[in-house]
Amino acid sequence: MGPIAPRFDIQSFEQVAATDATVVLRLAGAWAAAADGTPAAPLLVVHDGQQTHRIAPVLDRDGADYEIPSALAGAPLVVYGLEAGDREVVELPPPSIAAAEAGAGTSFWQAVARGGAGTRRGGGAPPSVEHAADGAEDDAPASPRHIEAALARARRVLRQRDADLRAAEAQAAQLRERVSAAEREREALRTQLAAATERAEGARRMAARAHCAEEHAASLTDRLAALELEAAAGQRTMEQAERLRSELTAVEGEAARLRAKLDVARAEAERQREAVADRDRQLTAMRAKLADAECAVANNEAVVLRLREELRQADDEALETERRVAELRARITDLERRLAEARSQCRVAQDAAEAATARADALSGVTFLLVMIAVAIGALLLLDALSAA
Repeated sequence: MGPIAPRFDIQSFEQVAATDATVVLRLAGAWAAAADGTPAAPLLVVHDGQQTHRIAPVLDRDGADYEIPSALAGAPLVVYGLEAGDREVVELPPPSIAAAEAGAGTSFWQAVARGGAGTRRGGGAPPSVEHAADGAEDDAPASPRHIEAALARARRVLRQRDADLRAAEAQAAQLRERVSAAEREREALRTQLAAATERAEGARRMAARAHCAEEHAASLTDRLAALELEAAAGQRTMEQAERLRSELTAVEGEAARLRAKLDVARAEAERQREAVADRDRQLTAMRAKLADAECAVANNEAVVLRLREELRQADDEALETERRVAELRARITDLERRLAEARSQCRVAQDAAEAATARADALSGVTFLLVMIAVAIGALLLLDALSAA
C-alpha cells in the first residue's frame, strides 16, 4: 500500500488586487495528517491552459499569500493547485471573486492533461499526480489509477517525441555537413573558374598582340611596295627567298599551335560549365532532402531557417558561377572571331604576296625572290608577336 497523500482543508481562498499588474491570492486552511508530515511552504501551482507556473508563498500567521500577474489570474482556462512536496498536487477551487469565473468548471487535472505539452522549459516537469487529493471537487479524476495511466501515456509520447527530435536533429546535422561539403566543392570550382578566366584573359592579350601584328603587317605592305622597287634593281638572292619560305612555314606551324591552345581553353570552359551543372543537380537533390527534413524538425525551426539561408546563399553562388561561365564563353567567342579575322587578314596578305610574286615573275626571277622575302619578313614578325604572347 502506497503512502497516504496529504490533504488540505480549505477555509478560504480569495483574490485581492495588489497593483495594476499583479494580484494577491490569499489561502487559509489546514493540512490533514500525512505520513511524511505537513509541508512547510507549499507552492501554488497555476496552469493557464498552456503552461504551468509555480509560485512561492509569503507566509503569515493566518495563512499564505501568493502574488501572481493579473494577466495570469485573468486567463480564460486558469486553474489552481497546491504542491505538497515530491510534486504531490492538491487541487484548489477558483478564488472567491468574479475574475475567477472564467476558469470555473475546468479541472486542474484536465487542464494539465490538455496543455501539459506547452509547459515552459526550465519550469520543471508537470507535477506528479500519483496520489489524488482526498478533498477534491466533483470534477477531479475518477481514481489515481486513471491519472497514473494518463501520465504513463504522456511520458511515452514525450519519450517518442524526444527520440524523433534527436533523429531529426541528427539528420539536420548530416544535411549541414553535406551543405558544407557542397560549399567546399563550389569553392574549388570557383578557383578553377578563376584560373580558366585568367587563361581566357591571356588569350585576350594574345589576340591584342595579334592585332598589333596585323597593324605591323599593314606597315609591311608599304615596305613591300618599296621592296618591289628594290626588286627591279636586283638586290636580293634566291637563298634569302628560300629562307623566308622556311620561316613562313614555321609561322603557320605556330599559328596551328595557337589554335590548339584555343581549343584546349574552350574544352576547359565546357568542363567548368558541366561541373557547375552537376553542382546544380546536387543542390536540387539536397533541397529535396532538406524539404523532407523540415517535416521531421517542425519543433526546430531555427535550424531549418539556417539551412534555408545557407541553401539560398548556395543558389546565389551557383547563379554567380553560371554568370561567370557565360562571360567566359562570350570571351572565347570573341577570341574565335578575332582569330578568324587574323586568319582572313593572313590570307589577304598571302594573296597579296602571291600577286606580288606573280608580278615579280613577270619582271624577273630576282623580283620574285624579293617579294617572297618581304612576305617571309612579315610572317616572321607575326610569329615573333605570337611567340611573345
